[in-house]
Amino acid sequence: MNQTYDEKITRRLFFSMVPVQILLVMCGGVNVIIDSAFAGNLIGKDALAATGLYGPAAQVLNTINVLIFCGAQVLCGKYLGANTLKKARSIFTIDIIFMTIVGAIASALFIFCPELVSHICVKPGNPLIPDLIEYLKGIGGGVIPYLLGAQFTSFLQMEKKEKYGYISIAAMFASNILGDYLFIKVFDMGIYGLGLATNVSNWISMLVAAFYFVFGKAVFRVDFKSVDIRELLDIFKCGAPPAGTQLMIALRGFVLNNIV
Repeated sequence: MNQTYDEKITRRLFFSMVPVQILLVMCGGVNVIIDSAFAGNLIGKDALAATGLYGPAAQVLNTINVLIFCGAQVLCGKYLGANTLKKARSIFTIDIIFMTIVGAIASALFIFCPELVSHICVKPGNPLIPDLIEYLKGIGGGVIPYLLGAQFTSFLQMEKKEKYGYISIAAMFASNILGDYLFIKVFDMGIYGLGLATNVSNWISMLVAAFYFVFGKAVFRVDFKSVDIRELLDIFKCGAPPAGTQLMIALRGFVLNNIV
């Protein structure tokens, strides 16, 4: 079957985006794995179990990430193809505003209401709840940069600046490993330090990904004047199919936490 020039370009663009998309989906899970390894070796089995109990909450954040960055990319691609940059910037701005609000709410819950979050993750009375609460407090301040970092990294693909995305993800993993060692082994901060290391790694990763949008010649800019808030529903509609799978995994995790 003969392919048109446009079809070849679309196929090439799709496969160029796949590696970063896979890494973005994996980021939250890999950080949990890193934390689990340090918890099991440097703190103890209770800390290891507590990081596992946090897994479904991390998957919920990952679901929101997938919902928004997939939906936003589809719409931005559509508007750029129609040469309507103003609408594409509106989608980018809505994306950043919405994820900042979601991150702020999640951070407030993790830091100020960790008991509530822990009771959603596991049955009340679980002996691991105190450890889970400390982990939530440590990781709480890093939710906003985690969500925004994923959005910036996804838009770097559309800017043809994937290298910043790869550097951002590498910085996240490296700083998390270093932070876990320093906060647990050197400063003896226990499971709170475990969460704090992930917190710091999220900030470092986000700042690396945001660098191009602040200092580079980025097509996508935050433009409050261009915002049409009604387009948020379109983002949800476009991002719902891939996010649905992530949500099912999160719900399964909550069920398993309350059964085991």
